[in-house]
Amino acid sequence: MAVSATTVRTWLRAAGLGPAGTRGGMKWGEFVRAHRRRMLAVDFFTVETIWLQRLYVLFVIELGSRRVHVTGCTPNPSAPWVTQQAGT
Repeated sequence: MAVSATTVRTWLRAAGLGPAGTRGGMKWGEFVRAHRRRMLAVDFFTVETIWLQRLYVLFVIELGSRRVHVTGCTPNPSAPWVTQQAGT
């Protein structure tokens, strides 16, 4: 089902929302500062072993406290592995 731009504009006006660039909300920096106590960042870093094997380390950082948690390490990261680590 296709919806025309005019229909979307009408719905946004009815909801009291203007164009995206003129909406009066938080800017990204304000949002991060307001919610950093509950925000997490997740990423990998690599470690080269003495046996020349590369390991991928999954870690989480709490933005509010800057506390880092290492959740796991594997030579072959995959989506199921990351999902399993997120549940621990």
